[in-house]
Amino acid sequence: MELTRNFRLRGLQWVGRHVMRVKVERVPKKALEGYIEGRRPVGRPRGRWLDAVDRDAKRMLKCRNWRRSAEDRDAWRRRIEEAKARVGL
Repeated sequence: MELTRNFRLRGLQWVGRHVMRVKVERVPKKALEGYIEGRRPVGRPRGRWLDAVDRDAKRMLKCRNWRRSAEDRDAWRRRIEEAKARVGL
């Protein structure tokens, strides 16, 4: 449980610090926004990375609009540090 929280927080930290600031043409930004081209596999659609980030930001950071928060680096860093302290990391 603690390990998955750590991974989720590290993912949120990376998204806020790096992915939100890269150009739209870069692969991480395309993956976040869902701009990947090509055929989808047959069957049930998989969850998007953006859905997971939204869910984790709401649960762990108590933040509904995480994109706006991520624009301010210092505020984003504070949110991440507060979440780490809350879960004991």
